[in-house]
Amino acid sequence: YAVAFALSHFLVFFQNIFRMLFLPIISSRYAQNDREGISFLFKKSQNWVFGASLPLALLFIRFSKEILSLIYGKEYLLGALPLTLLILGFIIYLYFGLNYNFLTLHKKTKFIFKINFLISIVNIILNILFIQIWGITGAAISTSLSLILQNLIFQILEKLNILITQFMSLNMVMSQILL
Repeated sequence: YAVAFALSHFLVFFQNIFRMLFLPIISSRYAQNDREGISFLFKKSQNWVFGASLPLALLFIRFSKEILSLIYGKEYLLGALPLTLLILGFIIYLYFGLNYNFLTLHKKTKFIFKINFLISIVNIILNILFIQIWGITGAAISTSLSLILQNLIFQILEKLNILITQFMSLNMVMSQILL
């Protein structure tokens, strides 16, 4: 499992590169209150991250047995299915992965902490249940489901934050008009 996790986690490499490149730009746009620019940059960077990661993910999925055998030896071939499942989880994570940064930018770190804590508990419970049934494949399923759930929650919070921000802006405009 550790080998499969390490290989699948390599996909996050591209996200980390884009995070380092785009966050300073996004932060300056935030300081200028350029919401449209921030939204555009987040969408573009998510597309770049996903586009850069997807070919590598597909190669890992298609040649999982060959990669494991070449790098670690034939005794690690049992990790091919867990590797594939983890890659699927990380691909979804990468597709939505910058939502975390969006929430951080909007100072929602308490929400992030609470969600991460909740997801950790969910992951532990799923591991206890799934490992007994499916072994290392169960661990891969648990981790992938936890990654997907975490990023779906982050996505929902991001959308809610945008709606709340737009509503607040509309209220401010309306109050200015009424004054």
